[in-house]
Amino acid sequence: DPLGGMKVTEGGYATMTRILLDIAEKHCGGKVLCALEGGYDLSGLVMSVKAMIMELKGTSMYRPDKKISPSDEIKTTVDQARKALSPYWGDF
Repeated sequence: DPLGGMKVTEGGYATMTRILLDIAEKHCGGKVLCALEGGYDLSGLVMSVKAMIMELKGTSMYRPDKKISPSDEIKTTVDQARKALSPYWGDF
């Protein structure tokens, strides 16, 4: 992709939403705030928003058959975010 898009599938958005909901349940009584940023691929945007809303409703469209391990890049990014946020959020 010449524009450097994230290339996240609707299943990826559903999975990220489920992760956020699990974190919210543990740390803030299940409260989440979602904002629609926009996008350029209208059909991809429609499917991704639908996947997120279905996950929020508890009627997921996607359930991985096996546990997927995150890439090294994702692990590094999460570790950096944890380090940056730990003074404000504590350990999570």
